[in-house]
Amino acid sequence: MKLTDEQDKYLQTYLRKALKYRETYHEVYDHMLVALTNSNPDVPFEASIEIIINTDFGGSANLPKLEQDAKRAAAKRMVISFLKHFISPLKFPKLLYTVAAVVAFYYFAAHVPLPRVFLFGVFILSIIVPVFVVFSGSREVFDVLRDSEPDKMREVFLTHKKSLKDDTIGKLTGLPVLAFIIASIWHGTGTVFITSFVFFFVLYALSIIQLYKEDMMADSYITQLKMELDK
Repeated sequence: MKLTDEQDKYLQTYLRKALKYRETYHEVYDHMLVALTNSNPDVPFEASIEIIINTDFGGSANLPKLEQDAKRAAAKRMVISFLKHFISPLKFPKLLYTVAAVVAFYYFAAHVPLPRVFLFGVFILSIIVPVFVVFSGSREVFDVLRDSEPDKMREVFLTHKKSLKDDTIGKLTGLPVLAFIIASIWHGTGTVFITSFVFFFVLYALSIIQLYKEDMMADSYITQLKMELDK
């Protein structure tokens, strides 16, 4: 059966109460639309929802567990992807360019006195540059929002859910802060320390940017946002 606007609204409200994250919300919502379309029209709509939830997802009480499983899987995938990007410059043939850059900077640091404020500047840039790239790459999101009706945009964002990835992103973005605190406690001033410090933060910034392009700004998010605004 084809859902009426009222039934679709009921389904959305039901799932928004049952689910915490937007990825699982959209996945379950799409599944429910297909299942309800193929369900027995003689069964009441609300009962059909409960039957599908119980049969396909183990009941509404099991949905939080499914979300936590999905969250752990997303976190594992993101961490592995981040580490893959982080060590990528250490693999051949990129290793040749990395060694050349490190040697060149080491030589520079050994002959030009660098104040500690230089390290603080590197730390700040390792945070600012990825953020700048993120906002620059979010222009498609801004375009979607710009072309939407103000009332509809307000409705979507009042009910917009957080992402499965938010906690992992928060931990990854806190990594340079932790590294800078450790470096500050260490009070390293030698050329090896300075080179290692800069090398770490440059790799971190590049890894976050690559992770963002690969995962955080997937086409699925744009598609989901358009779908919500078009309803």
